[in-house]
Amino acid sequence: MSDPRSEERARFRTALSAHLARFADRGIRLSFWWRDDDAIEPTPALDRLLDIANGYGVDIGLAVIPKGAGDALAARLDGEPHAVVLQHGWQHKNHQIREEGEKAAELGIRRDMDEALRELIAGREKLEALFGERFIPALVPPWNRISDEIAAAAPGIGLPGLSTFTSNVEKAPHRLQTHLDPIKWKRERRFIGWESAQRRFDEIFEHRFGDPEEPIGLLSHHLVMDDDHFAFFEEVMEVTMGHPGAQWPSLRGLFGL
Repeated sequence: MSDPRSEERARFRTALSAHLARFADRGIRLSFWWRDDDAIEPTPALDRLLDIANGYGVDIGLAVIPKGAGDALAARLDGEPHAVVLQHGWQHKNHQIREEGEKAAELGIRRDMDEALRELIAGREKLEALFGERFIPALVPPWNRISDEIAAAAPGIGLPGLSTFTSNVEKAPHRLQTHLDPIKWKRERRFIGWESAQRRFDEIFEHRFGDPEEPIGLLSHHLVMDDDHFAFFEEVMEVTMGHPGAQWPSLRGLFGL
């Protein structure tokens, strides 16, 4: 008897290849990039993530939480050819008011601007000291939410890059979005499933027919991923790598920093 999940995975692979072929037929190679959030220290899950990136020669942007990061993570990443460090806020602490129905954010509208910027400066300086040239001065706000005021002030404190999670955002220099997260957060943090992943890619590619220049961003969270999540990223890499309709540029080049 055939395995339904294997059949769904095969259909996902076929659909992804077909989408890319349509762009290749037009002489277009879509750009992809990969961001992973919440790194603080070395873990087996991080090792597994880096093995995938290295195996396919793809840069991965590790959004590191500065307050908790230290020498152990710096030592682990030393010599890694495809690990790039981004700044994941300061400590991944919620400052919104849950009782009033506000969605979690560290850099939201409740923050005192001066305090928030001081924390971000401290975080940038710490990541620069730990990771040197591996660090790209790009801000990844925890929970992918940031107030307009803090976003506007970030370049002035040495963080010109910005990355969140949405397709509905005005394009700007040094801004790089993520679009597909394969984790079902509200249900035991499970894999969304191959059919759901295929539908989300369908929507992304539909947008790309009108705007093929915007890179497609994949988002992972290695600390809560299981085998199915890792299989998803391996499958995407396997299909896109070497495909005439896809490319994986350097992350520093994509940010323009």
